[in-house]
Amino acid sequence: MRVHGWVMSAVALALAGCNGSNGSDYKNLTFSAGVGGTVTGLEGEVTLVLNGAESLRVSADGAFRFSRMLTAQTAYSVTVGSQPAGQNCSVTNGTGTMANSTINNIVVSCAASTHPLGGHISGLIGTITLANGSEVYTTSTDGTFEFDTPVEEGAAYSVSVQAQPATQTCSVSHGAGTMGGSAIDNVTVVCSTHTFAVAGSVSGLMGTVLIRNNGGDELALSSNGAFEFPIAIAHGSPYAVTIQAQPATQTCSVSHGTGTVTGDVSDVAIVCSNNGFNLGGLVSGLHGTVVLQNNGADDLSINNDGPFTFSTGVAQGSPYNVTVFTQPASSTCVVSNGSGVMGSTDIANVTVNCSLNATTLSVVADTVVPVHTGSGLLTVTNTGSSTAVNIGIDLPPGWTSVVVDASDCVDLAPGASCNLEFTSSAPYVAKDGIEITADNVSSPPTTTLGFSIDSYLVFAVESASAATVIDNNTQGNLQWADLQGSTTANSLTNGKANTLTAVAELSLDAIAAKACNNSAEGGAAPGTWYLPAICQLSSSSSWASCPAGLPNIWDNLFRFGLNPVAQGTYWSSTDSSFPGAWNAQLTGSSPVEMQDVKPNSAAVVCVRSMSY
Repeated sequence: MRVHGWVMSAVALALAGCNGSNGSDYKNLTFSAGVGGTVTGLEGEVTLVLNGAESLRVSADGAFRFSRMLTAQTAYSVTVGSQPAGQNCSVTNGTGTMANSTINNIVVSCAASTHPLGGHISGLIGTITLANGSEVYTTSTDGTFEFDTPVEEGAAYSVSVQAQPATQTCSVSHGAGTMGGSAIDNVTVVCSTHTFAVAGSVSGLMGTVLIRNNGGDELALSSNGAFEFPIAIAHGSPYAVTIQAQPATQTCSVSHGTGTVTGDVSDVAIVCSNNGFNLGGLVSGLHGTVVLQNNGADDLSINNDGPFTFSTGVAQGSPYNVTVFTQPASSTCVVSNGSGVMGSTDIANVTVNCSLNATTLSVVADTVVPVHTGSGLLTVTNTGSSTAVNIGIDLPPGWTSVVVDASDCVDLAPGASCNLEFTSSAPYVAKDGIEITADNVSSPPTTTLGFSIDSYLVFAVESASAATVIDNNTQGNLQWADLQGSTTANSLTNGKANTLTAVAELSLDAIAAKACNNSAEGGAAPGTWYLPAICQLSSSSSWASCPAGLPNIWDNLFRFGLNPVAQGTYWSSTDSSFPGAWNAQLTGSSPVEMQDVKPNSAAVVCVRSMSY
């Protein structure tokens, strides 16, 4: 059974008399009562919390009470759940233990949020009195200071020197402002036995401009000419002249307005001009950075295509003249619609059209691209006088497995070099005349790209998984055979078959075919390398009647300068009807195919098929 206050006592006595047991059941009754009190000084809304569970929102001064009833001997605790905006509320008599009556003595006092105001004093000799409104602070010691009375959030503060030391002048900087959400501790007071004036001149003024030094010393100017702030500044103190209020129809700006006082300051310049209109337009074709100027003074740096606007407006009736002050490194920009007289609306039709300057490039003669392992680098050098932009390469059609990384060559300054990096998952027959590209290159250079597998140069691609390579070493000067007789190794195109036939039909160990057949170069098993047929060495003449278009060492490697071995005369594996065999002179600008007697000596270079 729950009843409230004094009613509970009456009910308890009645029950005690009715049960005939001298009130023995009274002790089993449950007493409950409310919890409340008074709110004062509230502006806004505060949320109170009872025992961490029940919330009560209060938006006006006066009495409050939680709806929840608490039984006797129950602990209660009233706290602030959320503060009003800009205020801080505290609770008095907020905790205790419930008796047999309502709790109504809790007091919630609210006041505006405040924060300390202070800073640092230096150079002080004597006693100084600082003031913030009616609040004063007196000290005779350098170091930090803080006013006794904190300042409410949102309230203005203005620290000034109310009483100077007897033999000094102290000046205040960072002394005025509006209190935010945290303490102000950067008010600076510098004292010196020497003080100096802060002065300058104003020009172009029509109306009244209000200027301020160090956030506090204000001076209203209504005419052009010299001015001087009334408060002198101590030696070593900073000064900062700002515009506090502009003239009605003008904009004034300050130059030479900040510094540290070491003597009289007389060069502060206030320049005023009629309020103007925006001047701008559009830039297109830009690569790099262009700097524009208006009327030979107002600089604007632009890095991208698109609209632009000068930061300083142009007064109505005043002339404007937009020019290119600094051209981009790789381009020439031309201004159109750049001059005129400002009317009563913004100007937005100035156009700046940029075009890349032509330059020249050079590259190395050839580059080898390894298949599957590592990469090939092609060095490009800018031999012109302008920055080359977006350098790349025009790969032959069908070279789909080749990947080019041109990130090193986006912008290349005159005289500098960069690298195009190549990787590939498949080989291709070497090709010359591959053009190097750039956005602004004239007479683009060309290069040759070849491919290698396990460091062996490819001269023929047999299939999607195999290619024919040439050894990096020769086998010395060897006889084809010590006999003049013929063998059946007479294929013009199948060096593998010729080699096996010659090895089987000839017994002399030092023959050219056996030198390749027995080679273990690169860890290969015997029989892997073979002596190329005459048309695998060269097909550049009609002496051997080679089929047109057959891949061969001369056409696909040597003529490009891609030769892992020296130029010279090399035996083929092709026997001939003449009592001799075919060899090829791979020298000069074109090869010569010949028949030579077999006991004569010539160099041997071996080839093989490799999977990739």
